[in-house]
Amino acid sequence: MTNLGNQAQRVAALSLALVIAACVPRAATTRPPGGQNGLVTQQTATRPPPPATLTPTTIPIRGCISVGSLRVRRGPGTDHLVVGGVSGGDCLDFDAVDAAGEWIRVAGRTWAGDVSGWVFAGLVELSGDVGLLSTVRSLPTISLPQASGTATRQPAPTNPQPTAVDTRWPTATAGPSSGGGSGGGRCHPSYPTVCIPPSPPDLDCGDIQYRRFAVVGSDPHRFDGDHDGIGCES
Repeated sequence: MTNLGNQAQRVAALSLALVIAACVPRAATTRPPGGQNGLVTQQTATRPPPPATLTPTTIPIRGCISVGSLRVRRGPGTDHLVVGGVSGGDCLDFDAVDAAGEWIRVAGRTWAGDVSGWVFAGLVELSGDVGLLSTVRSLPTISLPQASGTATRQPAPTNPQPTAVDTRWPTATAGPSSGGGSGGGRCHPSYPTVCIPPSPPDLDCGDIQYRRFAVVGSDPHRFDGDHDGIGCES
């Protein structure tokens, strides 16, 4: 009987231990960071997007002339003919730029000879970036022929004939001398009856001694303000 009692006590104690173990909550297991097997996975580096670039557009950029007056030329550069001018404060649209980014083309307007006009961008206050304008690579240069500084002497005729007087131009008169107008052998063809050098420098009537002389062509010094073919009338 004693052995049976001892066995019963052991069975009861074991059952009690199992009941107590079942009532104790299990500790939460923590999964290590990484993949399913607990290994840290290698992250793929994200490459930053490329920087934004300016895309040329055909939409004109507005700009206003920042100097007293500005010459308009047939192409981008001082070696192109002057086809007109704009006054300080005038605001225009511009739709193209040259390859160097220094000259811009006036949009929606043509000039003498039905050609587009170009102005120097550094003298215009622009509302946008010239890099957004379409780029014009090159234009043919058309300029006035320069008068030769060397005169060729013609042989005297055997029977001199009366000299014909060209009455198309007014007779040029000399005003008070101011040191200008001699030309130094460089006479611009816009002033066929007198010898006035081309620009630079830009001369005014007060800088030369001639009055009421013929003006044709581009008139680089703008002596003929009223465009009647006569320069420095007063």
